[in-house]
Amino acid sequence: MIRAGEILAEHIRVGLVLVLFTPLLVGPIGVTFGEYPKVLFFRTLVEVLLIFYVILVLRRPEYLPKNTLLLWAVVGFVVVVSLSAITGIHFERSFLGDLDRSEGVLLYLHLLALFVVAAGILQRYTDWLVLFRWAVGLSGVVAIVGFLQRLNVIDLYSVSGPYPAGTFTNTAFYASWLVIIFFLGLFLFFAESEWRRKAVWAAISIANGVVLLLTFSLGAWVGAAAGIGFLVLAKGGKVFWASVCLFFVFGLTLFFAFGTALEADIINSLETRLPVWDNAFKAWQERPLLGWGPESFSYVFELNRPESLLSIAAFFDRPHSKPLEILVHNGLVGLAAYVFLFGVSGYYVLRSRDTLAFWPKVSLLALLLAYFAQNLFLFDTVSTLLVFFLLLAFFSTVVLPQLRFSLPVPRMAKIPAYPLVGCLVLISLLSLYFVNLQPLKQNLLLVQGSRFEPHDVGTALVYYQKALEQETLYQKDLEVFVTERLLTYMDEPWAQSAQLHIVALLAGVVPTLQERTEKPDKIHRLYYVLLGGIRDKQYRTFGDTRFLAELEGILRKGVAAYPNRPSFYLLLGRAKILQQQYEEGEAYFWEAYARSEGQPLAKARLLYKRIGGAYVEAREMERAAEYFMKVWEIDQAWAKTNPEQKELFLVAGGERGFVEQVAHFHFIELGDLQTAKSIYEQAIEVYSGEDKDWFQSQYDLFLSKCCG
Repeated sequence: MIRAGEILAEHIRVGLVLVLFTPLLVGPIGVTFGEYPKVLFFRTLVEVLLIFYVILVLRRPEYLPKNTLLLWAVVGFVVVVSLSAITGIHFERSFLGDLDRSEGVLLYLHLLALFVVAAGILQRYTDWLVLFRWAVGLSGVVAIVGFLQRLNVIDLYSVSGPYPAGTFTNTAFYASWLVIIFFLGLFLFFAESEWRRKAVWAAISIANGVVLLLTFSLGAWVGAAAGIGFLVLAKGGKVFWASVCLFFVFGLTLFFAFGTALEADIINSLETRLPVWDNAFKAWQERPLLGWGPESFSYVFELNRPESLLSIAAFFDRPHSKPLEILVHNGLVGLAAYVFLFGVSGYYVLRSRDTLAFWPKVSLLALLLAYFAQNLFLFDTVSTLLVFFLLLAFFSTVVLPQLRFSLPVPRMAKIPAYPLVGCLVLISLLSLYFVNLQPLKQNLLLVQGSRFEPHDVGTALVYYQKALEQETLYQKDLEVFVTERLLTYMDEPWAQSAQLHIVALLAGVVPTLQERTEKPDKIHRLYYVLLGGIRDKQYRTFGDTRFLAELEGILRKGVAAYPNRPSFYLLLGRAKILQQQYEEGEAYFWEAYARSEGQPLAKARLLYKRIGGAYVEAREMERAAEYFMKVWEIDQAWAKTNPEQKELFLVAGGERGFVEQVAHFHFIELGDLQTAKSIYEQAIEVYSGEDKDWFQSQYDLFLSKCCG
């Protein structure tokens, strides 16, 4: 029996190493690449490990984690997160998360399970060194991917631009993980006794440091600078002054290399984030103790979206500051529990005498400081969280084992333990099936379907329909994703033959979207947009004005829920014009104008275009032509009064093609040859250079057609 227990414990140790492969997970196994593949792998592996672990401790209670203050601090934090979900605005969303990031209470429960398993199994300092070696060694693989991305040799996600993102979908995600791994590498460098190993960790840390610079992630840079600064100040004498000089030279090099870009990036970041942070702080004040619940920020943000960000299409589901995120999601109690984790960990490291020498101790303190500092400007992913919780387990188990927080916990008798273990195993199995395997099957059906687009849209829709017929915990999220996808490409030429099938699929998700508009949710505003899009497609397909009436009703609810969003007024104005209620429709367009930001003339031009487009859809061609001409009149007046800046509205605004379309519109739709001729002549007068020549050629072609 003892031998069997040791074999099981060894398998669990291997599983803990496999957990460290989570950041490397990439691939099309979800509706979005996002974090889903990583979280799916992590949750599945932790659930399997938990089953093995509870079986092990049933007979070998010595593998239970030590009863320490840090253990209860971690439990307390997860309990607070769970309570905030119960008292929050949407328990289902707070508990499950979504199909993209897949966070919420469920992820933190898995992190707690990881903490317990790691703290129970890895009870020796050497066990933890092995685990950390794997963590840092695997980061070297990701660093190679990052260098290849920077050299344009590979591009995993096509979203990182010129900055490496490694095996992550976002440069900032990669950078925040790199900061932790960088200081963990320094810890190994100081903790190892063999110089060959020291050389390996030094090389990997240097590589990670270089890639971190290349990511150009300011938040991660701040964290790294805080940690390095702490290391510089950790020891006086010649080492101290040499470190200060090195740090100063490094700062100057960074400034001269990236000074202009850094300044622009800092300004842009502050212009966006300061209003978001202010919004988050005001939201916290409404629910100060336990917050709104996990995964609620996007909802509360959109309710009071700052005017300065109304014209920005960016979706904010995090305030880009972990403390503010916790304040909004979990309240002041949650933030206190979060900060307490760092405080207890720092205390454990500082008080350690026998386990850690000076520099390993200092490097761990630098890691904690760097991680906390970067999270002032960033937010966590599963990759950073799993390393953090493993570090907490390390501190709880090894760093200060002689200082324990004693609570009288009675040892379980053998007979009562069996039902408890059975329940834990059953919960793990149910989670494995319903939380991971079922949604994975559904996701893979979508991935299979997407591979048939655009050459065989019929087969793609068959797979989508099969996916929609699956009943899973993330069913509603998947329906939203399918709706977005179908609405996006329904009007594409290659999808025309399948329009009736697409409309039928869209009609099937209407009840879900209607239900979701009735309760606060992560992407609440989007539900109105999608419902409106479905009714619009139904109207275009069948020509039934009842769909227009339903579209108007949806948009009115959207305006009532989000009165500051110009987009709902624009859509409502279009709907009223399609219903031949022209005066009321134009009034809604002007309401959108009043609620949007920008230069007045630029806003007016865009508004006239949209009103004209709505009249074209309503087949009111003369009204449409009237508004299209207003755009051209603004351009002409601007060019004549601001000749040195005429390109601002003309070429730079992409207006050359539009002006030609206006002339063509008068010629084809209205048969007004004289107005079309006048527009071409005016364009030749206003434009210059290649644009003038282009209009002259179009004018000659026009004359040959109309005057033969």
